[in-house]
Amino acid sequence: MRLKVKLESETKRTFFVSHNDLQQGLTLLVYEIFKAGDPDYAAWLHDQGWEQENTPRFKLFSYSRLFSRIRHINREGIFFASPEVWFYLSSPDPKVISVFSAGAAIAGSQVLGSTRLIITGVERLRPPSAVHGWLHVTTLSPFVISDSVTMPSHPYRYLLLDREPDLVCRRLEKNARLKWICYGRNGQDFDLRITPLAAKPKYVYHKAADFCFPCSEAVLRLEGPPEVLDFVYDAGLGEKTGMGYGCLGVYRGRELE
Repeated sequence: MRLKVKLESETKRTFFVSHNDLQQGLTLLVYEIFKAGDPDYAAWLHDQGWEQENTPRFKLFSYSRLFSRIRHINREGIFFASPEVWFYLSSPDPKVISVFSAGAAIAGSQVLGSTRLIITGVERLRPPSAVHGWLHVTTLSPFVISDSVTMPSHPYRYLLLDREPDLVCRRLEKNARLKWICYGRNGQDFDLRITPLAAKPKYVYHKAADFCFPCSEAVLRLEGPPEVLDFVYDAGLGEKTGMGYGCLGVYRGRELE
């Protein structure tokens, strides 16, 4: 299940957001909307999320970067040359979608960087067609994936798809399977194969974590049963989807809208 969330600058003017403010600001905006819809559920989603015995905790939703009809990117940030912007939010869980939709209806204006944005609409989108057992997807926000290592000072090593494609795909497949089990599905029903078609490294500074995450933008071929592909498409790919990483869109040979 996927929503397209439409916003507009309160002054109806173009605006600029620094890279440092954009990632953190969009995360705060998303959780403020959840909080407006159901404060207790928003706290559970932020602090806990889904878990099963022998699985990590997961936030089973993902959201994209901020889109605009015209935008200009430089080293300092992004200039949105249109006051109308939007992002996508998706989840396999109906309650995530219903709480977010309810929150968006009453949340009022939200601050992103130094700009106040008004929510002008929320549109529910059709799911992609995965009946043939495959999907070509692109990252609407870069994905993060890590591999555990033995050094105590560095428990995780973040991986880049263009450097270690086989390892990254195996880690993404394992991560997706754990999410599937965490959501209460049978692990024996899970089957997913990921093939990279294009990859580009990206480094995103996250203010709250005070860390620059190595991550990947990519075009990928996903193969598996339709119900698994639908789940992965909605839950997001990789780690830290609740911080704005790993949102997927159908690849049509161009950037989504």
